Amino acid sequence: MPQAPADRLLHRRRRRRAGPLAPVRAGDPCAATLRHRPRAPSSRSREPEREHADVLVRLCDVDPDGVSRNVVDGIRGLDPRTVPADDVTVGDDGVLAVDVELFPTAYRVRAGHRLRVQVSGGAFPRYARNHGTGEPLATATAGRTCRFEVRHDAAHPAWLELPVLS
Repeated sequence: MPQAPADRLLHRRRRRRAGPLAPVRAGDPCAATLRHRPRAPSSRSREPEREHADVLVRLCDVDPDGVSRNVVDGIRGLDPRTVPADDVTVGDDGVLAVDVELFPTAYRVRAGHRLRVQVSGGAFPRYARNHGTGEPLATATAGRTCRFEVRHDAAHPAWLELPVLS
C-alpha cells in the first residue's frame, strides 16, 4: 500500500522523537514475499521503573530504501491493580513478563523488506498518555518519566509471533 509523503515524514519525526529510549530491532531482508497475520500475544520481558506505565509494541515494514511503515501495534497499561494478571506475570526476580495484544491485521512483506520491532512506553497522540502517577488520565496534572529495560536472554525470553500464510 503506497504511503503519502506526509505520512513518511510524520513517521520519521516520530522515530526521531522516540530517540534512544525506544528499543528497535530490524531483522535481515526477507528473501521472498511473505504474507502473515500477527497473532497475539507479543511477549516482552521488562523491568519498569514505576508501578504506573505503558508498554507499546509496534511492528514496522522497512523497505530497501530505509523507509519505515507502521504495520500494527498494541499497548498494555500497567497499574498495581492490574498486575499480576493473565497477560502480566511477575518473576521471582521482580521482572515483569508482559503480553501485549496486537491489533488484528494481515499484511504482505515484500521480498527485500525488513521487519522492525519497536518497544516504547507509549505513542501519544495515538494512545492517551500515561502520566506515571496513578492519577486519572483525564484529570492528571503531574507527569513522571518511566524508563524500562527490555530483556532478551534465557531467563527472560522476548518474542513476536508472526504466523506466515502460504
